[in-house]
Amino acid sequence: TLYRRALAVTKNNIVAHINLGAVLQDTDRKESIVQYEAALRIRPDDFLAHHNLGSALAEQGRLDEAILHYREAIKHHPGYFEAYTDLGMALMHKGRYDEAYADMLKAVEINPEYAQGHNNLGLLLDDLSQPKEAIAHFQDAIALDPGYMHAHYNYGVCLARLGRNREAIEQYEAAVSL
Repeated sequence: TLYRRALAVTKNNIVAHINLGAVLQDTDRKESIVQYEAALRIRPDDFLAHHNLGSALAEQGRLDEAILHYREAIKHHPGYFEAYTDLGMALMHKGRYDEAYADMLKAVEINPEYAQGHNNLGLLLDDLSQPKEAIAHFQDAIALDPGYMHAHYNYGVCLARLGRNREAIEQYEAAVSL
């Protein structure tokens, strides 16, 4: 690939390592981790390398390591709202709901237009048996991105739990149509 060629002919090319890691993340997670780690050896304070490494580790179920890298990303770029929501999701999967809520809320406070952040906050609130609050965030996510299939589906699940089946079916149909 272009990035492998760039790495072969350049030295300490952090951009090539990060981009190659991103390209490989869906097909070869182990190699993507190697690339992000190489980027961090070049620039240990690179927020994007930390965030992407956290995501690759989370996809492998290595949540404790992912949490550390998401926190490093935030340390080096406190306004990086994607890292807050990904940290929140990792914490939620670890059962650390209070911490997850604080980080997910921070993500949507930094960027109120962040549809994925609202969707993920809705998931957490639904898990915490706060369906009214969850619904508000699913609705926000859909208002911000009407084509966000996961938000329609998650909203439908929440509505179904409340016995609002007709509305739930509408959301499922919207999700399927996307």
